[in-house]
Amino acid sequence: MLRPMPGGGLDPSRTEVALVELIAILSEARGLLAREEHATARSSWWSNAAEGLRELDGLMAILRSGQLPRRLHLEVLFAPTGPLQEMSAACGWGDAYLVLGARFEATMSKLGRFTR
Repeated sequence: MLRPMPGGGLDPSRTEVALVELIAILSEARGLLAREEHATARSSWWSNAAEGLRELDGLMAILRSGQLPRRLHLEVLFAPTGPLQEMSAACGWGDAYLVLGARFEATMSKLGRFTR
């Protein structure tokens, strides 16, 4: 169950829109990571692309159920030197990562502060 943090309540209509946006962002990141030529790429977070795909799939499943995963689980993906940034640098899709990261930040700001 979602619980608002003090000073940062969740608006159900904004939350629903943000869930859809987060799924789209993670799906696009998944598409980049799933390219065959990246199968052996690794980061300090993931031993290979398949591990990253499993993590993204798990987060998208939570979002599709109408729930929000722990905020930290989402934010770490797009953090500087986080797994997606490292994979994007290793695999040559840094520009696409920057666009996804900006969309992610904008979407997270719509949610305000939350916890699960």
